[in-house]
Amino acid sequence: MLQHSITVAERDRRIEAARIEEAEAQKRRNDEELRRWEAEQAHRAEKERVAALIGEIERWRKTADIRAYVNAAVDVSGADEAWARWALIVADKIDPLTAE
Repeated sequence: MLQHSITVAERDRRIEAARIEEAEAQKRRNDEELRRWEAEQAHRAEKERVAALIGEIERWRKTADIRAYVNAAVDVSGADEAWARWALIVADKIDPLTAE
């Protein structure tokens, strides 16, 4: 009977050890999945930041083009002053450095 008790106790200990080992392995898998997800999120966020920067630069260049065009139009053809003011207001609205 004593041998049977030891065997049952040993079996229970092994079952518990296997359960603990599986729980630890699952935790490691979950931790790795979380690390992967966080890395992907960081990568996406960086791509979005770069895209936003490029968009701002493109808008800034367009505003520089608008301002240069307005100046040239006024200098060369004496463009209407009201039109020139309006065009410069448009440039200010889309300029990432001055837009509110």
